[in-house]
Amino acid sequence: MNFRFMSLLPLAFQLMSCSNDNFLKSSNLIGLRIIGIIADQPEVSPGATVTLTPIVSDYNGGGRAISYQYQLCGDPGISYGAAPSCTGQTIVSSSSGTLAGLSAPNYVGPTSAISLSLPDAATVFANRSSIDQFNGVDLLFVMTVSAGKESLTAFRRISVTTKTVVNQNPVIADILSVGVSVTTLPATKVSISPSLASQPEVFETMSIDGVVKSQTETLIVSWYSTGGILKYVRTLSDSANEWDPPTAQTDGRSQVLIAIVRDARGGLGYLIREL
Repeated sequence: MNFRFMSLLPLAFQLMSCSNDNFLKSSNLIGLRIIGIIADQPEVSPGATVTLTPIVSDYNGGGRAISYQYQLCGDPGISYGAAPSCTGQTIVSSSSGTLAGLSAPNYVGPTSAISLSLPDAATVFANRSSIDQFNGVDLLFVMTVSAGKESLTAFRRISVTTKTVVNQNPVIADILSVGVSVTTLPATKVSISPSLASQPEVFETMSIDGVVKSQTETLIVSWYSTGGILKYVRTLSDSANEWDPPTAQTDGRSQVLIAIVRDARGGLGYLIREL
């Protein structure tokens, strides 16, 4: 395995083994999957309203009903090894319902948007230092989706901050192969890369001695497909991947290729290409 790409794994939100089998499974979109949860505001001020949109794949589901339930709570300390769960935490909000938005024939894409009203400053910043407030105090959104016998849980963190310049979602404009937009199913193995409509942001963090420092994001792209083999599950945003596509479409349906770009600060962008 290429060490350069192994080094990207700690930046990802999900941990996985480095075996080829697990790589193939993680990039394969045959079963029910939550492949991302995008927030309209990755970083927010206290008391803001945030809209979250799950990006879901249910390629072989045939349009079945997908139910969901979620909880929003304080971050239990995921960065320090705590489980991504609201168990034992103060619940800010919770709800359940049925996801809508996945349409025939591929049933892949954004689903029902969920709006969350966040706590005010007195609540979310209680007993937190000015340094914590500047760097961001995380809330945890935990979502479980179920369809038939399948059920899975995903999470994301929402950063509440006193910063005036906050994070924006990165944007993918296209998926290219040697500079040409990929719009049809390739006949052979191809090199693929994302074309970004945004550049890595420069952002500020405050050290424990109160000094504000500037850093630049590293954008990581996760790749998914409904068929064929992807060489890498993740790449740097300026690096190419390889896709050995299936020889034909499945049951008359399109093959789906998806690129998800993350900035490791809660920002997410995606592009779904149906071929």
